[in-house]
Amino acid sequence: MSDKNAIRSEMDFAPIIPTAFLTAYPRTFTDIPYSVEIFAELERMKREEGVEFGDDILAAHLAPGLEARYKMVDRILDELAATQVLELAAGLSPRG
Repeated sequence: MSDKNAIRSEMDFAPIIPTAFLTAYPRTFTDIPYSVEIFAELERMKREEGVEFGDDILAAHLAPGLEARYKMVDRILDELAATQVLELAAGLSPRG
């Protein structure tokens, strides 16, 4: 087992997954890159690790705000002609 897999197997992602779903699910209704793939990975983790939470966390109505914020940051970065960005994400970022 690689060091990366050893570390992952020791970590408990259960508390993170419901919060990640809160933003990952609505992003699937947008054109934000990698949104569908991120949500699919969370679905896989949820299924394989048996994490349970209510479906009320799947809030599609958050999509417009999340998309607007994502595109606003892109626009500002373009206007500044930024070539390097340090993102301190508190969740699963599709920017990478």
